[in-house]
This record gives sequence, structure tokens and C-alpha cells, in this order.
Amino acid sequence: MKTANIFKTIFLIILISPFTLNAYSQQSGSSVEYIAYGLRFGIGASKFKGLEDYRYLGRLPGTDIPAQDYSSTFRLAFDAGVSAQIMFYNKLLIQGDLYFSYAGAGLKGANAITYDDRRNTRISAYYTVLSIHVGRKMPVNDKFRFIVGAGPYGGLESTSWLYDEDAHTPEEDLSIGYGDFKKYDFGLSLMGGVEVGNVQFTIDYNHGLVNIVNDDYPLYNRVIKLSTIYFF
Repeated sequence: MKTANIFKTIFLIILISPFTLNAYSQQSGSSVEYIAYGLRFGIGASKFKGLEDYRYLGRLPGTDIPAQDYSSTFRLAFDAGVSAQIMFYNKLLIQGDLYFSYAGAGLKGANAITYDDRRNTRISAYYTVLSIHVGRKMPVNDKFRFIVGAGPYGGLESTSWLYDEDAHTPEEDLSIGYGDFKKYDFGLSLMGGVEVGNVQFTIDYNHGLVNIVNDDYPLYNRVIKLSTIYFF
């Protein structure tokens, strides 16, 4: 719980920093060219690194749910949220994205049994994520620019669920009961793409560096998405 509170504090500080910097730049004549705010949406795929490595463990890592000889697959991932971009006159930038994320991993051949003999097909995780990219813009003309960036991301998990083959209702909450998933994630985020006018199109990759389960058999988030941001 203490770690989660630290993450929340960091989220708050970084979230309000663009507004503080904007006010400072207007008063001091700093090198900030502009600050833009936007709405974002991303869609792609995700999986848990390490899940398939333990397919003969006899259970799903991070849970007490019996499972054996399964394979792990990518699952649909998407996010929606807000963005703030601080642009400097030397074409360097800082971009922060705060969004709600749906990610997880698919399961094939997972004969995991909870209340009945139905086969489980996926684990879904829901996070509130904050990513900070430091990067550069490379203008081609007034309307078209290439953009690249890298930086850290942090996520607070709201819940993780195991879904069975019906795929309509969750079978188990993996944050409690049969599972022991952590409430936070942290890692490296990369982005690259283009800006056309005030619309940004990027490929984003999140590489989790923190074990997301309280288990000796660690799991790590891997997420890749195509993201679109409309800046006002």
C-alpha cells in the first residue's frame, strides 16, 4: 500500500507540472515554445513475459489456479486518456500521457479449473498509466513532423481478472482470492511516429521492468499499440 501511495504522489506531481511550467514560461520568457493538451486513444496487443516459461509449473504464476501445458498468446489492448506536450524552441519535447489501459494475456490449452471444468482463455488487467517521454521533433514542413521519444511509465492496477472460454463474464478476481497480482507496474516506454497538423500518430511500446505478481515465478507486462492524439 505504501508503494501505491508513492506512485499516486508521483502521478499528481507530474500531472500538475505542465501547468506550473506554462505559467513560469509566460512570466520568465523561457525556452518553452508552447504547451499543448490533447485527447488520446491507443489500440494494439499485449502479453505477460514469463507466462509461457512456467507452463509446466502446475498452476498459473501469481495464482493458486491449477494449470499445465498451456501456451501464452497476445491479446487485444487499448487505452484512452489525456496528453500534455511541452515543446521547446530547440525542437526537444516532453510529453506526458495519462490514460486508462486495458491489457493482459491470452491462454491456449490452459486447463485451469476454478469452479467447474471450463477452460480459461485470458487474463485481463486494468491500469491507470502515466508515461513521460523525452524526445525530439523533426519537421519536414509546417504541417508534417517526425517524432521520437523515450522515458519511464508507471501504472496503478485497479483489478485483474481471469476469463473462461465463455469470455463474457470474469471467472476470478486475481487481485484477491485465487490470485496475488500487485497493484503497480513500472517500466520503459518508447514511441515513434509522425504529427500531421495537430494530430499525432505513433507506435508505442511499454516494456515492464517490475514483476507484477507476488510470486517466485515473475511476470512482466509487454504492450505495443498504435496511438492517436488530437491536440487542441
